[in-house]
Parts: sequence; C-alpha cells; structure tokens
Amino acid sequence: MDGRQTISVKEVRNLALSVFDKVLASGIETIDIDRPFYWSVFPTEVFSIEKPDLVLSDAKDDLTDLRSESSDSDSPLSLGLPWHALNHLAGICSALAASALKAPPLEGQHDRRRHD
Repeated sequence: MDGRQTISVKEVRNLALSVFDKVLASGIETIDIDRPFYWSVFPTEVFSIEKPDLVLSDAKDDLTDLRSESSDSDSPLSLGLPWHALNHLAGICSALAASALKAPPLEGQHDRRRHD
C-alpha cells in the first residue's frame, strides 16, 4: 500500500458548506480582520518533509483577490488557476478559524476552543 488517498472534491465541497452552516448557526456572521497579516506556506511546499519557507500573507489581499476572481469570468486566474483562489480561500478560512476561537460559546454549548 503506497499511502495514497483519493479525496472527492464534491465531498470536500459538501463538508465545507456544512462547516460554514455551523459557523453561521453559532452566531458568527462577520469576522474582524484587525491583524490582516499571517504566516502561510506556499502550496507546493505544504506537504514537504523538509521545513518549508514561510510566506507573509494578507487576509485583506486574500479577500480582494477572491472577489476579483469570482466576479470576473474572463480573468485568467478564475479560469485557469484554481490553486490561486484555493490558496486565498485557505487564508480566509484561517482568519475565520481565528475569529471562531475568540467567539464565546453559545448558551448550552461547551467551550471547545482548547480542543483540536
């Protein structure tokens, strides 16, 4: 067995929608980007065994690029480079995760901010 796994894009899409639905249900409708800069790893290096170089990224830039790529069907980025949009989406998801960590649990929910 070579350790490879196949992941269905449709399943990931459905899982992502489910996560976003739960985030909204938890009361988080917006996120504050008070510190837009964050560390990331370029997609080609993220699964490297060697320690990758960190890249300083910007959540505001992520959102601007995602909006541009989504609204302009003629953009070469939206048509031919889905990795670029996915990389920016990962940054926004990281900002959302950080925001969810700051949010107090809703009444009746356990505080799970310390668990993976």
